[in-house]
Amino acid sequence: MDKRANIKRLCLGTVKLGIPDYGFSSNLKIDSETKKIDFLIKAFELGIRKFDTSPRYGESEKILGSFFNQILSKEIEVYTKIDNLKPDDKKSQYKIFKSIEKSLKTLNQDFIEICYLHQNEIEIISDKNIIESMQLLKEQKLIKNFGVSLYYRKEFEYAVNEEYIDYIQLPVNIFDSNFYFSFENCRKKLIARSIFLQGLLFNNNDLNKLNYGKQIFDYLTLLNKISNEYKISLEDLSIGFISSLLNIDFFIIGTTNIDNLIKNIRALSYNFSDELFQQIKNLSKEPKIWSNPRNWIFN
Repeated sequence: MDKRANIKRLCLGTVKLGIPDYGFSSNLKIDSETKKIDFLIKAFELGIRKFDTSPRYGESEKILGSFFNQILSKEIEVYTKIDNLKPDDKKSQYKIFKSIEKSLKTLNQDFIEICYLHQNEIEIISDKNIIESMQLLKEQKLIKNFGVSLYYRKEFEYAVNEEYIDYIQLPVNIFDSNFYFSFENCRKKLIARSIFLQGLLFNNNDLNKLNYGKQIFDYLTLLNKISNEYKISLEDLSIGFISSLLNIDFFIIGTTNIDNLIKNIRALSYNFSDELFQQIKNLSKEPKIWSNPRNWIFN
């Protein structure tokens, strides 16, 4: 597959711009807004055009807004989220419009390409007031698409059948691809997140402190065996697998290190064989309770 075509499927997740210690973070952190904007400019020069953020991500939206103000590109696609909603709340429309207006101003954008609900509960994503408010945002051209970011099967079973939902963001990685293969033939556009399982793939020194540490360690041992057999890094293995999932519209990678981003982009051109793909599919398609970070407890 053409590397240039693949890079269009890569979205930069920006949670670490506002929350440097998010996930199993490395020690490579950017300590100033200027350096963060420089990183974003370099990412843009490498071909990144999709940026995922949220008001929940500290100053991420603010930093992105300063970056967008510098490059003034019409190729940019911005995705953000709406949070702090309650079921059956008559104030939902007011909260939603206030949130999106603030995000647009902070991001220096006229509209949001995809606006997600940052809450996944059925009671939220099926709420009549919330749905009508999101549709009104579309009508007023403040957002182009409406998406949900999900974690559990019940939510997926609901979302795939709802006409008003355009995009579904779901966890997909070489640890667990169960949701993807359960719903890969749905008519929704799918976005993969957590492809490195919050960095656990590369920074797993604290597994002994995690309630599911042994299960994760055993699985990593299997992956390392495959990695050595095929002479492919775990990073290339992870990105190559996600790139091979043709019904994934695009996938999110979170980093603030330009060298890591360059490695991620290079991994897009890896020739993932059918045999290797089948091995990873067979391993990852079984559901695993330990692959959901919401189930993690640190001792």
